[in-house]
Amino acid sequence: MATWNEIAYIIQDKLKLKSDDSSVTIDHIVFLMLQYRTILLERKYKDQKNSIPTSNYQTICVDIELDTDCNNITQVRSIQNIPSFTNLKGNESIKVSAIGDLFNNLEYVYTSIDRLPYVGNNKWLRNIIYFTTATDNKLHLKSQNHNFKYLKRVSIAGMLDNPKEALALSCDVNGNPCDYMETKFPLESSLVSVLIDTVYNSLEGTIYRPEDDVNDASDNLSKVPTK
Repeated sequence: MATWNEIAYIIQDKLKLKSDDSSVTIDHIVFLMLQYRTILLERKYKDQKNSIPTSNYQTICVDIELDTDCNNITQVRSIQNIPSFTNLKGNESIKVSAIGDLFNNLEYVYTSIDRLPYVGNNKWLRNIIYFTTATDNKLHLKSQNHNFKYLKRVSIAGMLDNPKEALALSCDVNGNPCDYMETKFPLESSLVSVLIDTVYNSLEGTIYRPEDDVNDASDNLSKVPTK
């Protein structure tokens, strides 16, 4: 997989071959990369039953807290808001895991917000932590294993609607913050070259390159201002 930087600079270099003074910025290229990534993934997976490769996923990290609501009901949920996940194959594709060794022997299972009140009550399934994303944009967790309330931080892997928005919560497998431009761009390898060509083609027509079409011995291009 290529990094954000590698893809953006490949596109920028291709544009510079067309014009020695390309004014297209890396930020604008990244903006288009994100727009076309969504289109390419929807085109490939919206009507297919194939599973989506995890190379299209991002990993974010959130802190967990105990919160008691107005009805004196204690909930275990994330402190940070959770970015929206792309729902091409259902939220069952979201993967949650604990950061640290204490809770890694537990199984994390997705459930819908409607089913959350009815799961996690079986003592024989006490090694399962059920999770869901709720209307308050938080990650909610529930389990019969009461020790899970000491959970402090988890990582969440999934395909996110807005990869750049999720970058504020990006992390590596140890929960450390990432420099996103040096991380892998969340797009499978088979679509990277398509993305590069698509972004390049969308920008190519905006690049101005004067041509010397006068049939004489003069270098007329040298008289054309470049700024």
